[in-house]
Amino acid sequence: MALVAVTLAVAAVPETLSLIVTLILTQGARKMAAKNALIRQMQAVKTLGSTSVICSDKTGTLTMNKMTVKRLWMYGGEPFADDAAFDADRIAFLEKLSLACIATVGTDEEGQEKIFGDPTETAIVRLAKEKGIPCEHLGDTYPKVAEIPFSSARKMMTAVVKDPRGGYLVLTKGAFDRLPIVRTDYGYGKKLEEVHDSFARDALRVIALASKRIEALPADLSELEKDLTFEGFVGIIDPPRPEAAAAIAKAKVAGIRTIMITGDHAATAGAIARELGIIAANEGIITGQELQKLTDDELAESIEFYSVYARVSPEDKIRIVKAWQARGDVVAMTGDGVNDAPALKAADVGVAMGITGTEVSKSAAKMILMDDKFSTIIEAVAEGRNIFSNIRKLVYFLLVCNISEIIVMLFAQFMNWALPLTPIMLLIINVLGDGIPGMALAKEESDRRIMRRKPIARDESFFGGGLLDVIIQQTVAFAVVTLAAFYIGQHVGFGGVQPSEEVGRTMAFLVTGWTSILHVLTVRSRKNLYKYRIKDNPQLFVSCGVMLLVFAAIALIPSVAGALGLGTLDGLHWLVTIGLTLVPTLIAEYGKFWDAVKSRSAEKNRVP
Repeated sequence: MALVAVTLAVAAVPETLSLIVTLILTQGARKMAAKNALIRQMQAVKTLGSTSVICSDKTGTLTMNKMTVKRLWMYGGEPFADDAAFDADRIAFLEKLSLACIATVGTDEEGQEKIFGDPTETAIVRLAKEKGIPCEHLGDTYPKVAEIPFSSARKMMTAVVKDPRGGYLVLTKGAFDRLPIVRTDYGYGKKLEEVHDSFARDALRVIALASKRIEALPADLSELEKDLTFEGFVGIIDPPRPEAAAAIAKAKVAGIRTIMITGDHAATAGAIARELGIIAANEGIITGQELQKLTDDELAESIEFYSVYARVSPEDKIRIVKAWQARGDVVAMTGDGVNDAPALKAADVGVAMGITGTEVSKSAAKMILMDDKFSTIIEAVAEGRNIFSNIRKLVYFLLVCNISEIIVMLFAQFMNWALPLTPIMLLIINVLGDGIPGMALAKEESDRRIMRRKPIARDESFFGGGLLDVIIQQTVAFAVVTLAAFYIGQHVGFGGVQPSEEVGRTMAFLVTGWTSILHVLTVRSRKNLYKYRIKDNPQLFVSCGVMLLVFAAIALIPSVAGALGLGTLDGLHWLVTIGLTLVPTLIAEYGKFWDAVKSRSAEKNRVP
């Protein structure tokens, strides 16, 4: 009974499962790293394959983060392009914009002139330099005496410089709808809104500038940001990444919804979203102010109607993530700032920017985009689906092999038979017959149509899609042929070989080992074997061929066979063994063929 217990324990434990799963995850992480997606937490590799919603920042991920000033407007005039002639008034306006920036002009490691700072501000300073304004020396003429820094909550910043004519000049730049401008009449405000919206509809990021003069600095600097006079707008283009639209379309085919989250104005965000194919018209756009008016329950109920979130705060991002998760979606969230860390933590897969991201955001994320491209996320999702598919194949492979071994051992006990397989035989089968070919599954590439399927739902069974039925079918087939081999060897003699337990164990050992090896070819795909291409995974076919020969050699070499308690087989024994080995594979192939016939029939009968 002790020997039986040990045998059952060996049969029940898939010794190579953890090793092969680790290899599959490691192989996937290596492939992702080669595509500029660095995985920080291994379990994120599989979670990516189930992603159904990607919440992406606009700047730098969906766009190139290469800001360029394209259009300007000063109150009372007409909009003018960056390459237009700049008179004294335009130069003065551009000079004020530069003074309101904290970007600096310096030299890089190679001694070349470079503008350091935020991309939006560097675009302004770059244009000022092109127009002959000595930005690096403006501080000598207009010394900065105070500053209220920009924050994502306020959407603006203020710089105070000493005016050489006396007093101080207060310069505030930021989002037009946040600037505390003195609006003299309705027509004044309406005109500003019309110009602002015309800029935004052309996918320009609009920065407004307002100013005032003061004689002395107040004790409370917040008093500076009151009663400002509007100066003008600057429209900055941040072109979409060339590959972003194609990646979003690929995600849509795969059942993955792309959500744009940005601090830009709704009109600017909508224009970019339409260009990228996220939305078709003006539908699905909500602002942070509108979002804050919704309760968590109301947001969860209406979240699916919005694809663009404009003027949002970092706190809004967490609510957006949780609202999508409440619907059962698996959410990936991109971020680059310190304030994005909570949202990255809350998401199923937090994705930090490798180029522009802060160390805090990278620490909170499970994946880092080394090139900051949205298309890299889609590549990672495809690899995640491939990994999930390979793990599913591995579980299918090992469950059939191990459960069939348990059935064989239990059936023999119930029938009062001798043990068909000893513990050492089972170990050899599990390590060599299952383990070596199973390791090659780590390099398996899934069906090319894998990104045309819907994401795997959170509550979807691991054994869905008919997998459980196939597992049961193959498990029974494996057990039957092994028991049949043991019975024939124990009771039927061929040639000069008399039936015995040793002959029965030898046939059972070969049938169990060989069927396990051939089974790895069955689990590769729902396609029939004759459709496989060896070049897709040559290591799998080589390992199968070598292991088939190894098991044959174990039975043929007298010293090895004797040490394991195996007997000598006649030629007819070998033929019967080979025939029984092929039975499970033939059953599986027939099942695949019949499924393909039913699938084609369903396609023909489908109503167009």
